[in-house]
Amino acid sequence: MVARMIDRLASVGWCFGALLHVSGALAQAAPSQTTVPDESAALAYEPVYRPEPAPPPVEAPKPSLLSRIHLAGFGSFAVGVPIVLDVDRNLIRPGANLQMRGGLDLGYVAFFAHGGWRAIPVDFERSAENGHPEYAGEGRDPLQDINFGFGLQGQIPNRSRVMPYLAASVDLNFWHFREATVGCGGYYYWYCTTYNVYEFAPGLSGRLGAAVEITQGVYFDLALGMSMSTEGDFFKRNEYWIEPFAGIGYRG
Repeated sequence: MVARMIDRLASVGWCFGALLHVSGALAQAAPSQTTVPDESAALAYEPVYRPEPAPPPVEAPKPSLLSRIHLAGFGSFAVGVPIVLDVDRNLIRPGANLQMRGGLDLGYVAFFAHGGWRAIPVDFERSAENGHPEYAGEGRDPLQDINFGFGLQGQIPNRSRVMPYLAASVDLNFWHFREATVGCGGYYYWYCTTYNVYEFAPGLSGRLGAAVEITQGVYFDLALGMSMSTEGDFFKRNEYWIEPFAGIGYRG
């Protein structure tokens, strides 16, 4: 009986050892729960950040032609000395021209209007003393011209104080020399008055000069002009004269 119990215990021990052997083999075959997962596999499932594309740059609108033009007004007062060409220098003397100009300055181009009064001395006595006795006793009187005109000026604005320019204009001249007429009228009483007679003659003029800035907006104007008047209702031929100018002006 004791031997039988020993045999049974031996059988149980053998079964128990077999079970331990099988469990150990299974433990080696199965992956450990503490195994670190593959990082590349984990990253494959992570969301990828993709920044939004930057918006395209917005182009600034190109300035229009008018916005690039600097508009400014200008005006000047100048004194000229008209010297008539191809005449008797003893009879027709250098005179004076008081002229005002004003217009719109666009930078390289300017538009202007001008008006003035010109007086050219006619000296009969001086001419009589120098070979024309037929003029003796005629005295000395000015040839007068009230003139208006419209013109165009090209100029070169730069960083210096000197701005050269070239101007041309169409002139409306009204000439007078000793001619007068009498006008009479009245309502309650009758009266008569003597009027000077001015004759119309169109013309052209040009001027080459330079505006020299004195201070901000104020400039000194030096120029040489060349002018002509057609026969019109006054002259028997076209007349030409040169005219140095000096004046002062303002530019806004």
